[in-house]
Amino acid sequence: MDNCHLKVVFLAVALLPLRGASLSYIKLEGFKTIRNSAPVYQLICASNKDFLGCTVEFLLNGITQENIRYANNTCYKGNGVCNPFQCACFDGCKNLTWYYTQHKDIENQLFECDARIKDNHVFYQVIASGSFKGGDFFNGETIIKRISGNPSPSQKAPMYTDSIDGTFRKEENISNYNLWLLIINTVFTCLILIIICIGLCMSRKWIWRKMRKKKKTLYVAKR
Repeated sequence: MDNCHLKVVFLAVALLPLRGASLSYIKLEGFKTIRNSAPVYQLICASNKDFLGCTVEFLLNGITQENIRYANNTCYKGNGVCNPFQCACFDGCKNLTWYYTQHKDIENQLFECDARIKDNHVFYQVIASGSFKGGDFFNGETIIKRISGNPSPSQKAPMYTDSIDGTFRKEENISNYNLWLLIINTVFTCLILIIICIGLCMSRKWIWRKMRKKKKTLYVAKR
């Protein structure tokens, strides 16, 4: 296989990955600090998408401990305003923090943050978890569940089923249409680029052969 064919194959392989939808993530980070000679555990729930309702639910061993919410440039917990070392909000609705004061041994206790996000017209329940071991925080399982409708951020949303309301079905159809349009445009672009590469390779070969034939003719004429 010559260099031209290798270039065409390389180009085709490089353009194969298609990105039909943006990738969402959620992450829970933990840090141990000391305040008034007592340990305080900082739990940061972060995502690359805004949390719906700017709200995150923090749980310990599956039991809700606090709901952190950001509104009107103010950070809230429950029905009150956050105080220092209680909770904090950063980066708009993408980074919410809860401070847990140790009341018992938290080694291997499971911390979670539970929220809702919207990505490419689709709603998801996102859950990140982790635990402290020896003062260090270790990430646990991350769960992303597709859910139906426009969920309330303060309620446990059901997993996605076929019972979808009209609004969500319409948004889903738009999303699927955009995905197929992206795939078709990308495939068409790949074909055009491959044809151009083949044409350039063939042109180079034709020019090279013509020049070689001309040199051979001149050589024969000189003799």
